Amino acid sequence: MKVFNRVKQYTNLNPPTPAQYVGLLYLRKYKEKYLSETLPIYKSRMETMYKAIREHLPETVVVKPKAGLFMFPNMEPYLRKLGMSDVDFVMKLLRQCHVAAVPGSAFGEGGKNHLRLTFAKESEKAIKEGIRALSQCVS
Repeated sequence: MKVFNRVKQYTNLNPPTPAQYVGLLYLRKYKEKYLSETLPIYKSRMETMYKAIREHLPETVVVKPKAGLFMFPNMEPYLRKLGMSDVDFVMKLLRQCHVAAVPGSAFGEGGKNHLRLTFAKESEKAIKEGIRALSQCVS
């Protein structure tokens, strides 16, 4: 672990010169192509998650993000009915419904009763299934 921590420290805090050149090459040559291919995918996933939350969790307050790869829905009405905190709920969600989320309270008092959900990696089908499973976990 000591060796891995040292490697992480030097690659995160002080990227080696070759990595800096690769980053510069990316910015000069590939950035536009990458963004033109990936942004529509992320936007579609975001729309899918937003619509699924609105459909399956109608009491949830959720805002469509303008940037980023996360949603932060307020689950307070459901958590109140369950008599659970967001921390307890994400454990139930993982164990019983096989859906991973981060409790909003991990981000401070203002995040209480929220969930942090990502749409970065999953397919639209998996996003829909995950939100459906989440909704079944609150019933």
